[in-house]
Amino acid sequence: MSLRLRRFRPLVDEPILREMRSDIPLQHRLLAHPDPTAPVDVLAWVSRREALGWFRVVELKETITAGFVQLTDRHGLDRYAWVGIALHPRWQGSGWGRRAMQALAEEAKSGLDLRKLMLQVRSDNQNARHLYGTLGYREVGELRHHYFDGSEYHDVTMMELLLEGA
Repeated sequence: MSLRLRRFRPLVDEPILREMRSDIPLQHRLLAHPDPTAPVDVLAWVSRREALGWFRVVELKETITAGFVQLTDRHGLDRYAWVGIALHPRWQGSGWGRRAMQALAEEAKSGLDLRKLMLQVRSDNQNARHLYGTLGYREVGELRHHYFDGSEYHDVTMMELLLEGA
């Protein structure tokens, strides 16, 4: 099956991204602070992501919206950015996250001329930490009791990847 990163298409992507933005446990794994009482405005959310960085939908088999990847806080002179990825739960654990992260790294290096990618992940998210480690990310620090999910604080692990030829 094929995977590509493409621009957001509202009519195609909005239902899946709305479902993901409404999934409170998923949002907490992404270190977001969702308000379960607020309406989910996907169009405004994507517009903010695109205005502040680089946002792409993860598409499978040329028709399936599986999630998104993003780069935020891009620094032009130092040539780094912060990575974000989220796949719909039905596509997690099937290798698509790895392929999406590889495609993102390739675009960051060749298309955006970045030399380093960084990310933060909840320290208790062992699956994500393992995936990032196998992709070459290294742990560079831990923020103790950093993220509050509404009931408890969680440690956050910081990771970085130096892109080849950086």
